[in-house]
Amino acid sequence: MKKEESYETKAYWLGYLAAMIDGEGTISLHKITERRWRGKFHEGTYWYPIVQVGNDNKESLEILQDLCKGGSISPSIIEGKIRYCYHIPPNIQRKMLPLLSLIIKEEHRTLILEALEKVGRWNKTLENEIRLEQIYEWFKVHNRRGGRPKVYNRGEDNLKVL
Repeated sequence: MKKEESYETKAYWLGYLAAMIDGEGTISLHKITERRWRGKFHEGTYWYPIVQVGNDNKESLEILQDLCKGGSISPSIIEGKIRYCYHIPPNIQRKMLPLLSLIIKEEHRTLILEALEKVGRWNKTLENEIRLEQIYEWFKVHNRRGGRPKVYNRGEDNLKVL
């Protein structure tokens, strides 16, 4: 976005970003217990907040990349078809996510912002391990294929959660 753009234009592009994350995006927290950096292994738990958007149309992801002023787009082949993924790094997540209002993934957004606050710049912490573990477990349940646990009606009085 250019500095001279109006509020309506900024709101439009933030809405576009929110819609892409809500519809085609993933918000998650990854836990890494051993990390190799510069040829050395570093002990401890590292937390990596993930916000990414997948799409078959690379140009739509390039718009997001320009809007966020960074991040990377990587291609992959899924079932013989090229699909692109835009990865939003944590430093950009910290700036962009507070400006967005999501519908489907609002709880994801809120929790990843909390995690970003607790992990700090280097994605490692010792002080907030319990809360980060809770957030991590929440994402494991809610980010599986199919979303939240579904309730199926098996007769009038017999409901089962699968």
